[in-house]
Amino acid sequence: MMPEPGRFDIDRRTDVVRLLEELFSDAIGDAIDWSSPAIDDLNVVIEWLGIFKEDEVTACLARVAERNYKSKSEPIKSWRYFESEILLIGKL
Repeated sequence: MMPEPGRFDIDRRTDVVRLLEELFSDAIGDAIDWSSPAIDDLNVVIEWLGIFKEDEVTACLARVAERNYKSKSEPIKSWRYFESEILLIGKL
Protein backbone atom coordinates (compact mmCIF):
# COMPACT_ATOMS: atom_id res chain seq x y z
CA MET A 1 0.00 0.00 0.00
CA MET A 2 1.34 3.43 -0.93
CA PRO A 3 1.07 6.34 1.53
CA GLU A 4 -1.24 9.18 0.65
CA PRO A 5 0.56 12.26 -0.67
CA GLY A 6 0.52 15.28 1.59
CA ARG A 7 0.21 13.30 4.82
CA PHE A 8 2.22 15.39 7.28
CA ASP A 9 2.74 12.52 9.71
CA ILE A 10 4.21 10.26 7.04
CA ASP A 11 6.21 13.07 5.43
CA ARG A 12 7.67 14.07 8.81
CA ARG A 13 8.65 10.49 9.64
CA THR A 14 10.36 10.17 6.23
CA ASP A 15 12.20 13.45 6.84
CA VAL A 16 13.37 12.27 10.27
CA VAL A 17 14.65 8.97 8.86
CA ARG A 18 16.57 10.87 6.18
CA LEU A 19 17.97 13.27 8.78
CA LEU A 20 19.13 10.43 11.04
CA GLU A 21 20.70 8.56 8.13
CA GLU A 22 22.73 11.65 7.24
CA LEU A 23 23.65 12.40 10.85
CA PHE A 24 24.76 8.87 11.71
CA SER A 25 26.23 7.85 8.37
CA ASP A 26 29.79 8.24 9.63
CA ALA A 27 31.57 6.35 12.41
CA ILE A 28 29.29 7.53 15.21
CA GLY A 29 26.53 5.47 13.66
CA ASP A 30 28.09 2.52 15.47
CA ALA A 31 27.12 4.21 18.75
CA ILE A 32 23.47 3.35 18.03
CA ASP A 33 21.86 -0.09 18.23
CA TRP A 34 19.78 0.26 15.07
CA SER A 35 18.06 -3.08 15.69
CA SER A 36 16.60 -1.94 19.01
CA PRO A 37 12.79 -1.47 19.03
CA ALA A 38 13.20 1.75 21.05
CA ILE A 39 15.48 3.18 18.35
CA ASP A 40 13.08 2.06 15.65
CA ASP A 41 10.34 4.13 17.32
CA LEU A 42 10.98 7.66 16.05
CA ASN A 43 8.10 9.34 17.87
CA VAL A 44 10.29 10.90 20.56
CA VAL A 45 12.71 12.33 17.96
CA ILE A 46 9.77 13.72 15.99
CA GLU A 47 8.48 15.28 19.21
CA TRP A 48 11.84 16.94 19.94
CA LEU A 49 12.01 18.32 16.41
CA GLY A 50 8.57 19.83 16.93
CA ILE A 51 9.74 21.63 20.07
CA PHE A 52 13.36 22.59 19.40
CA LYS A 53 15.31 23.80 16.37
CA GLU A 54 16.45 20.99 14.10
CA ASP A 55 20.10 22.05 14.16
CA GLU A 56 20.12 22.08 17.97
CA VAL A 57 18.56 18.60 18.16
CA THR A 58 20.92 17.12 15.59
CA ALA A 59 23.96 18.72 17.24
CA CYS A 60 22.91 17.23 20.58
CA LEU A 61 22.27 13.78 19.10
CA ALA A 62 25.67 13.83 17.40
CA ARG A 63 27.46 15.05 20.53
CA VAL A 64 25.95 12.38 22.79
CA ALA A 65 26.45 9.60 20.23
CA GLU A 66 30.06 10.64 19.64
CA ARG A 67 30.73 10.67 23.37
CA ASN A 68 29.23 7.19 23.65
CA TYR A 69 31.26 5.96 20.68
CA LYS A 70 34.55 7.35 22.02
CA SER A 71 33.95 5.83 25.44
CA LYS A 72 33.43 2.43 23.77
CA SER A 73 30.20 2.00 25.72
CA GLU A 74 27.42 -0.35 24.71
CA PRO A 75 25.46 0.94 21.71
CA ILE A 76 22.55 3.22 22.59
CA LYS A 77 19.31 1.25 22.56
CA SER A 78 16.76 4.05 23.03
CA TRP A 79 16.28 7.66 21.99
CA ARG A 80 15.45 8.33 25.65
CA TYR A 81 19.19 8.01 26.31
CA PHE A 82 19.52 11.46 24.73
CA GLU A 83 16.55 13.01 26.52
CA SER A 84 18.26 14.68 29.49
CA GLU A 85 20.61 16.59 27.19
CA ILE A 86 17.92 17.32 24.59
CA LEU A 87 15.74 18.89 27.28
CA LEU A 88 18.62 21.19 28.24
CA ILE A 89 18.20 22.84 24.83
CA GLY A 90 15.09 24.59 26.11
CA LYS A 91 16.97 25.94 29.10
CA LEU A 92 19.82 27.54 27.15
